[in-house]
Amino acid sequence: MKLFFISLSFFIAGFIFQLLTNKPICQNINYNYKFNHSDLKSIDTGYLFVDIFLNNLILCIFISFIGYISGGILTCVLLFWNGYILSVIFKAGLLVLPIVDVLFLSKHMPFEIFSILIFAKFGLKGFLFYKDLITKNKIKFLHRHEVMDLIKPTMLLLLASIIECL
Repeated sequence: MKLFFISLSFFIAGFIFQLLTNKPICQNINYNYKFNHSDLKSIDTGYLFVDIFLNNLILCIFISFIGYISGGILTCVLLFWNGYILSVIFKAGLLVLPIVDVLFLSKHMPFEIFSILIFAKFGLKGFLFYKDLITKNKIKFLHRHEVMDLIKPTMLLLLASIIECL
């Protein structure tokens, strides 16, 4: 649970850092189009959810396994960066859309963010691996159940990508 909160802290830090340091990218845009929820229904998404799922899965695999190999350093950097980019997107969205529409378009995000944080928890375990290796001169191998624990967040990513396309 501690690693999950560390992951969440880096994500939130990136989000807040962007809010405090940058001006909105599109503050001088005059956007006159009135967004309507039926606009989204007219777009043929087909198997778009598969593309979204695979994109998110690649990010999560990178966050977890490459983060594990790097001792959690790349996991922390990617979490901070994703929080930062999410803040940029929210700021830009709120400049051109009403808050109700931004929230409607964000309906998948709790599932996606929670899944990314679970993958990040696995990536941060790399720090514990190197810590044991250096301090105790002991190699602790991953257990099968630790790797199998990544199936649940993968299912959450799939659910988030389906919700995103609705």
